[in-house]
Amino acid sequence: MSVKNRALRPVSKESPTVARKTTTATLDLNEGLFELPGNEPLWIWAHTCPDRRCDCREALILATNEGRDALLTRGLPVRESWQAGTRYANAAARLEEFTPFFLDIDAVKATDLEGKPLNPLVAHPRIAAAIDRMDGDVLDAIARLWYIGKGYPDQREMVLGAKSVTIPHWRPGELVAYSDTFRWVRSDLYHFDGEPEMLFEAIDAYCIKSDCQCGDVAALFYRLEAVGEPQPLGAVEVNLSGTIHLEPEPGQEETLARLWTAFGKRHPAYSARFAQRDADMKRIGEKTEEVKARPKIGRNDPCPCGSGKKYKKCCGSGSRQ
Repeated sequence: MSVKNRALRPVSKESPTVARKTTTATLDLNEGLFELPGNEPLWIWAHTCPDRRCDCREALILATNEGRDALLTRGLPVRESWQAGTRYANAAARLEEFTPFFLDIDAVKATDLEGKPLNPLVAHPRIAAAIDRMDGDVLDAIARLWYIGKGYPDQREMVLGAKSVTIPHWRPGELVAYSDTFRWVRSDLYHFDGEPEMLFEAIDAYCIKSDCQCGDVAALFYRLEAVGEPQPLGAVEVNLSGTIHLEPEPGQEETLARLWTAFGKRHPAYSARFAQRDADMKRIGEKTEEVKARPKIGRNDPCPCGSGKKYKKCCGSGSRQ
């Protein structure tokens, strides 16, 4: 598979269409409790914002080398404040034996309990050590907690359990981004030391044909712009058999290689990650109806490509054929 020769469905912020319900949930104490990978013991307890009206992507993190039991006992006032809807950050500030901070779940950036950026992070070695050991599995689990902590159902199970799924603008033969299908998934953002304001995003896309055994995954990388559309930097073609091929955009060879290295550090078991997501997407393919024919488009209708222009001024003009 060549990304350049394979249709990629345009990455969209629209969610797939499935029936949605909300529930009220009380979290078990173990929710948000993680032992971070590494040689030395390091545990964190994550508390995401429980307010449904708030769309912040932050989690309050308590970190300690003292172990799980220490977090569950001495950190209990934070969970109780969180559950009661009171100022749980104030409770965290009183726990001098732990390292508390706020974490941007998507960009993996830290702020103190007053919301001030901790930059440079090397000046805060205990927090830097915790963030350095948060791999993609831990970050994804915290992103899941963001939903269930607000009382919403488990998003992955909800989509996989749906009788049918409609992916906006999808056409048979196109690869589909995992993040376009599962609402719960975090935006996989990257930044580099010395370049805190520059953000990059990795998006993984899959074939959803249920009986396809190609094993192809496309990891797409973009530079996020303050104004305008994300700038594509290239793709990494990964086959589940183990082959990898980098396809940078012109002049982006070094940047793409750098991002792929960062991706591998965050997702050291990326082959297993891709395999699991590929299985999820194949299940979605079983529920997604193929579009046999495109509906007739009026010349004054919005163009289905998503440009925002009228069809007659865009794809219907003949200039984009």
